[in-house]
Amino acid sequence: MKLLNFLVPDEANPQFGVVINRTVLSFTALQRRFECNFPELDDIDAYLEAFPRSENIARDLVEKAHNKDWDLVPEERLPLAKVKILPPVPRPPALIDFAHAPQHMLNSGLTLVKHEKSWPVSAVIGAIIRRDYSKNRHSADFKCYKGNHNAIIGDGDTTSWPSFTSYLDVEAELWVVVGQSSKMSEEGRF
Repeated sequence: MKLLNFLVPDEANPQFGVVINRTVLSFTALQRRFECNFPELDDIDAYLEAFPRSENIARDLVEKAHNKDWDLVPEERLPLAKVKILPPVPRPPALIDFAHAPQHMLNSGLTLVKHEKSWPVSAVIGAIIRRDYSKNRHSADFKCYKGNHNAIIGDGDTTSWPSFTSYLDVEAELWVVVGQSSKMSEEGRF
């Protein structure tokens, strides 16, 4: 299931829904259509708080819509290209970034030195980075740092280049939402 937070053009309030075949269905519209009310689907925060029960409810609603042969009015079926995709979790309580790929860390360090320092300083610092990498590349330790959880943006949003920065390391990220495992295990998911 592809969940998303989104804005409809000319509306101020974000919506929470699902993408199916490049069509966006809001859970509000699906609940209105099937005359039900599940607070677990009000927004992503409620969904995550009630997980995995909320996932089952969401899947049931989507299946119900599918069984009705998607007999939804145009206002209930929005083309993905017509909505503004918002951050998946707009207000995470924390953002921890793990450096799981040592080769990436080596490449990032060398690239930073290349852009920030001139020769011969860059050659000396690069040699130190390579030496430390070769000594520690088999280390099982995860390196992590706390990211700015207030800097989450959505698809197509513009991020500012901080004035104190002369080089940015642009990279893809993978999100993992961590919740209360004891609650999940009680419901038989883990």
